[in-house]
Amino acid sequence: MEKSVKISSKYQIVIPKEIRRALRLEKGDELVFVAEGGVIHLKAKPRSYVEHMKGLHRELWEGMDVNRYLQGERETWES
Repeated sequence: MEKSVKISSKYQIVIPKEIRRALRLEKGDELVFVAEGGVIHLKAKPRSYVEHMKGLHRELWEGMDVNRYLQGERETWES
């Protein structure tokens, strides 16, 4: 989805309704601006980084006995 907005005299912008709804943005939410090579990326700041990161790379742990893995790691600490 692509929308055009104007920068006001106070350097403010209005996020179009379609985008607010698509991203489920609410009053008080924070946004993060990232500038890369003349392009501005605007991202919603996660409300909770714990929830945002939950399950990240879970495929790496599929089929692995996590307790055995941790026990092996802890044994290397004693060496």
